[in-house]
Amino acid sequence: MDSGELSHMENGDSKGKEVINGKTAHTMSSSILRKKSDPMLISSVRFQVLRHFLENLQEVILGTKLAVLFPAIPLAMAADFYKYGRPWIFALSLLGLTPLAERVSFLTEQIAYYTGPTVGGLLNATCGNATELIIALFALYQRKIHVLKYSLLGSIISNLLLVLGSSLLCGGLANLKKEQRYDRKQADVNSLLLLLGLLCHMLPLLFRYAAGGTGIFTGASILLLSRASSILMLVAYFGYIFFQLKTHRKLFESDQEEDEEDEKAVIGFWSAFSWLVGMTLIIALLSEYVVGTIEAASDSWGISVSFISIILLPIVGNAAEHAGSIIFALKDKLDISLGVALGSATQISMFAVPLCVVVGWTMRIHMDLDFSLLETGCLALSILLVAFTLQDGTSHYMKGVVLCLCYVAIAACFFVDKIPMEGDRVSKGELMAAARESNKGTEAVCENVAIIFGVTGLVGRELAKRLVSKPKWKVYGVARNPETFPIQSPKYHFISCDLLNSPETLQKLSSLHDVTHGFWVTWANQHPLDSPECCEQNRAMLSNSLNAILPASKALKHFSLQTGMSHYAAFEGEKNVGFFDEESPRMSTGCNFYYVLEDLLSETLDGKVGWSVHRPGVILGSSHRTQFNFIGSLCVYGAICKHLNFPFVFGGTRESWEESYIDGSDARLVAEQHIWAATNEEISSSYGQPFNSINGRSFTWKEMWASLGRKFGVEVPEEMFKEDFSFTKALGDKQKVWEEIVGKEGLVPTKMEDLANWEFLDILFRYPAKLLGSREKTDRLGFTMRYKTLDSILYWIDLMRDEKFIP
Repeated sequence: MDSGELSHMENGDSKGKEVINGKTAHTMSSSILRKKSDPMLISSVRFQVLRHFLENLQEVILGTKLAVLFPAIPLAMAADFYKYGRPWIFALSLLGLTPLAERVSFLTEQIAYYTGPTVGGLLNATCGNATELIIALFALYQRKIHVLKYSLLGSIISNLLLVLGSSLLCGGLANLKKEQRYDRKQADVNSLLLLLGLLCHMLPLLFRYAAGGTGIFTGASILLLSRASSILMLVAYFGYIFFQLKTHRKLFESDQEEDEEDEKAVIGFWSAFSWLVGMTLIIALLSEYVVGTIEAASDSWGISVSFISIILLPIVGNAAEHAGSIIFALKDKLDISLGVALGSATQISMFAVPLCVVVGWTMRIHMDLDFSLLETGCLALSILLVAFTLQDGTSHYMKGVVLCLCYVAIAACFFVDKIPMEGDRVSKGELMAAARESNKGTEAVCENVAIIFGVTGLVGRELAKRLVSKPKWKVYGVARNPETFPIQSPKYHFISCDLLNSPETLQKLSSLHDVTHGFWVTWANQHPLDSPECCEQNRAMLSNSLNAILPASKALKHFSLQTGMSHYAAFEGEKNVGFFDEESPRMSTGCNFYYVLEDLLSETLDGKVGWSVHRPGVILGSSHRTQFNFIGSLCVYGAICKHLNFPFVFGGTRESWEESYIDGSDARLVAEQHIWAATNEEISSSYGQPFNSINGRSFTWKEMWASLGRKFGVEVPEEMFKEDFSFTKALGDKQKVWEEIVGKEGLVPTKMEDLANWEFLDILFRYPAKLLGSREKTDRLGFTMRYKTLDSILYWIDLMRDEKFIP
């Protein structure tokens, strides 16, 4: 359509059959839910500015049939401000997003009246699924890759099966006496792009499984392949936009008769632009609420995050365009319905997904195109089913019935199969299949199968990384909280499990029949460490786990327990001072849950299965899931000192400054000692072997502090001691400062307490007992790995910087 025709149509001749001002099927679908405004009341307002504002308010806020849902927005904000239930915040935010998605479509259409058809079409092509894209970007920013992938996958499947299926069903029932027809050309183009996107999604998955048995697989290869494929997908999508808006525009034009009122902008350009910016910001806020509370809603409602993300989010978030698509089908305008369903699916698959991969690339986040076997299989079957359904250019209600039932089947699959929400991409079904496969004869490939309890912790992560790198090992990683950096290997399977929940533990772990080695590197800390409640809680966790895996894992060879140097001293009360070997007696006072765990293993495994106990000092490693995280606490302290120009003082006692009071234990060394004890038949004992897990030569803070100050770029004063200095008092209120640092440096979003425990530093630098362990036993038995503690600290600081936890 040339400029003369466009001008002619804008002046009132609306009988042509063109796409007006870049209006797409998406915006036409949303327009079904708009209401005519009554200007009579507003026209009586005397003040022009107020009258103009009220006119805009009426058109934008009250101009939709979904306006009744707008109160959910302030309610969601109030619920967050007053710390109301997180599931309520999630539900209210989701409801609030529904009218906002329709209003963004309305505002982009208004802007298109002023920018012309090409720019207007481009706006709709990039903003048509703004809500889904913003939710995905927030999930990416918070490193909830599972939510990101599930939500985008759900949008594609929902558009292909639910929206298109319900449209064909309703349209067929409303037009029983005539055959419904549509133009196949547009559907063919969208189908080709969806198949290209499917190929790019399948390649990383196929590569992972093809390389898994050869030992040459690396997560970096999957990531590189995904990024290259994403660039190709974006090129194809922008080629599609050029194809749609320029060279083959007539393929995408739908027959429609527009009333004169519908062809005019009802608000000004800058008003529309301002409202669009404001609503985008509100969508961003609600999206942050949705992403931040989705797991809480999952726990509260007893529904998996996968089901909420794949099924509920797309249904509620896209209700406006879904309803519009059905209404157009009822009016026998299937070309518009197909444009809504296929166009949105194409935009998500070929634009939103690869865009998230590229954005993650710039943020150093490992976002790839591997959506796992179950999810990719559902996507592939959905695309192929729709392609077959649309191949003849005609429709009837039975096609809609089949598509809707397929969607119900997929929804049921994700409802009953509570896929692990954290990090890795292996479902419970795949987990059981892997175990069955192992029992059927893959022992030659994976002779050893480890289960690591506490895989997201300082030592657990190192254990998993080292074991999957070894030939003939497979690893199950168990943790309650998600993995920030999932381990990329087909030999690694993550299991989300609350070990305090006995039925859940039994359900999720009793199917693991192939475990040969267990590693316990977790503990519960909801109660004071010296309390009977802490002892009982930790005993319950270990007991639940053993009750689940021992009956199933007949080939279990060794179980490795990690405690600590506090084995030699009471947590509170009596303190022992000196150097300790593994045979030093237990303390006679106070409660110590380390003793409870050792006794439970002795009761359960003595004379049956080999087991060992490992006692590290201060563990040096990288994690934001560990309460006693020394490296994280030290790094946050250094970052705040630099940001506020504070002196980097020691803040402890002179005795701790000048003498060694506790050993350092590198997480790499502790992990290797676990593996050494678990696989060394010469030292294995079914009556328990204890080992001190320490770096080696003791250290003093005095000899290391200046090097740490230089590492953080902070001032190290001559006087290290201040009267009444306390890390808790000096830094406990610096959460806002840490948020400024995170934003300024572009770090992984964390709360200060995720990394830093000021009470721990206060205790560590003022510890009254000298807890120094002997390495004589481990050296004599052949475990000779050692680290200099300063080198360990500097190594882990660099690693936390690489992972963007600290500046």
